[in-house]
Amino acid sequence: MRDGESAAPSSTGSSRRRDRDASVDWRAGLRNARRSIGLSQRQLSERAGVSIDAIRAWEAGRRNPLRAHLARVLEELDLDQLEHNRILEGAGFAADAHRSAPPPQRRVMRLPDAREEIVRYRWPAFVVNDLVEIVAVNDVARFLWGFDPDDATLSRAERHPMAHATHPRLTERVVNWEEAAAQQIAAWKGHYRRLERLDAPSPAFAPVVERILAGDPVYVRRFTQLWEAIPAGKPDAYRFAYDIVWREPGYGTMRFQCFAWVVNEIDGIDIDDWIPVDVSSWEVLERIRADLPRIG
Repeated sequence: MRDGESAAPSSTGSSRRRDRDASVDWRAGLRNARRSIGLSQRQLSERAGVSIDAIRAWEAGRRNPLRAHLARVLEELDLDQLEHNRILEGAGFAADAHRSAPPPQRRVMRLPDAREEIVRYRWPAFVVNDLVEIVAVNDVARFLWGFDPDDATLSRAERHPMAHATHPRLTERVVNWEEAAAQQIAAWKGHYRRLERLDAPSPAFAPVVERILAGDPVYVRRFTQLWEAIPAGKPDAYRFAYDIVWREPGYGTMRFQCFAWVVNEIDGIDIDDWIPVDVSSWEVLERIRADLPRIG
C-alpha cells in the first residue's frame, strides 16, 4: 500500500449505507471516465504517474486514494468540472474551484436549477458543462438541435455542438456557418483549460475532432482552413456572445444574438441563450413553439 493511502473501510449496517453508496459511485465514475476515453488501467497509470496497483485497488473498492494521487488521475481523464468534483467529493475530498482560476463570483445555480431555469424561456436555451457538452435543453432547443442530451445512447462527442459543425444538421441550417464556426474555433483555441489543437487534441476534445473530420468533406476542408486562420480567443470570460442565423426547414429564418454565461464556477456550468433579434425571427420561433406539442 502506498504511503498515506488507506484500506477502504468494511462498512456494515444500514447506518453506513449512504457512505458506501457514495464510495461505489465515485469508483464507478472513475472507471467509466477512464473507459470513455479508451484508456486501460495501465495507460492511465503511466500518464498520471500513479501505480497501476493503486488504480486497480481504487476501482475495486479495496483502497482509498491520497488526494494528490487522485487529482493527477483526474487531470489525465480531462473530465468536465461537475464530474471531476463528483469523484473528488465521493472520495471524501473538497471540490476543486473552477480551473480557469478567476475570483469566485456570486453564481450558485446547480445543474437541477439550471434545467428548471431554461424551461421557462420562450427562446432556445441549453446548459453546457465546462467541456461545452450540452447537458440540458429546453423544448425549442431540443427541436433545433435534433437530439436530447438525456438520451443515454449519445456519446460525449455527440453532445458537443462543435462536433456537429461539418454534419448536415448544422451545415444545412446555419446560414452564417463560417462566422459561427470561426467564433467557436477562437474559443477553443483559447480555452482556459487547454489551448486546443486539431493535430494534438486533449483526451476530451479528441472524439470531437474525430467526429468533425468524419463530416462532409467540403465542410471539413473549410473547417480546417478556418482553424489554421483564426487566432485564439481570450479565455476566462464569464459572458461570451456569438451570432447565429438559423434557417429551419418548413418555418423560415431566425436571427439570434446568443449569450453564454457562467452560472456556477465550481461545477463549471454555463447557460446559452439564443435571443431572437427581430420581429420576423420571433414570429418564426412562435410558429415552431406552437407546433411543438404535435412534432415533439
